[in-house]
Amino acid sequence: MSLRNPGTTPTDSELSLPRLMPLRIHDISRMRAAYRALLVPESKNVRACGMALFERIATGNWSVEWNLPRWLGSSLGLGEFEQQGLIAANVFGLGYIRLHDDQMDGEGLISEPEITRALERALLQAAEGELRQLVGERPAFWNQYTAIMKRWKAALDMVAGINVLQMEPSQLNQLGDIGAPLYLCGAACAALRPQTVSLEAILRPIQHYLVAAVLYDHMKDWKSDLENERANVFIQAMDSSASARSLRPHSRHEVYAAILEGEQTTAYIDRLHGELSQGMEAARSAGLEPFALHLAALAEEVRESKKQMDKGIQDYLKQGMELLLPA
Repeated sequence: MSLRNPGTTPTDSELSLPRLMPLRIHDISRMRAAYRALLVPESKNVRACGMALFERIATGNWSVEWNLPRWLGSSLGLGEFEQQGLIAANVFGLGYIRLHDDQMDGEGLISEPEITRALERALLQAAEGELRQLVGERPAFWNQYTAIMKRWKAALDMVAGINVLQMEPSQLNQLGDIGAPLYLCGAACAALRPQTVSLEAILRPIQHYLVAAVLYDHMKDWKSDLENERANVFIQAMDSSASARSLRPHSRHEVYAAILEGEQTTAYIDRLHGELSQGMEAARSAGLEPFALHLAALAEEVRESKKQMDKGIQDYLKQGMELLLPA
């Protein structure tokens, strides 16, 4: 979303645009203290890296992970203690997942493996502890936990070689498994209110959000991923030859040509908007209006990103014409 100049008055159209849901200041403060308390037994270096990790994930980029327990809790009548427990499980788990994903992407900000292992161990145990305090030892939930974590680990290698423009909807849904640990929040809520809501109804909007998030993140990161030869579903949708984790040099030409042509880019963004639309509908059906509004705001952000991409293409073509046809 574009930022207005300070002191300007918003237009009626700006006021009517949906807004991405912010993080609650109180939740950030409480979880910062929880991270700090968790890391007390660790070494100075582990504590410093752990708190730096927390600041990375205490941002609006992770709004759904922070807010989903509030949205679900309000809809299902969960108390403040239960909502706070779900937030803690999500945010401890998010730290663990970020560390894991950083290592997979080769972007780890922590150079010492022993520090990463210590943080991963502490954060995973803390997340599981919060869930255990909430739902106890219910076998059904912990079987779901095991299955969800297996799906997440299996999905980490699925990006290379797929073309989302050629996938059936059921296949596309599997992209959501890249963020599968977020399903645990829904599973815990279903375990806490088994007579109130079905697990399927809770997980459906989460799944559509996760698929959309993968598609959008890869669209935003395609330049850096192309430069660093990382697998990226946007790149692979533009260039069907980019099927290996290490992209061949000629992929750059194929990707730029496809973006300039525009048809595949439009088809990709249509799929992204389709996931967001289905997510909004599913969220409203589940009584999660704040979630639906957040997805609507994300759809608006995607539209703005597409405008910026189109402008970049036009600028690129204009520069090319000026080189070919100088005044």
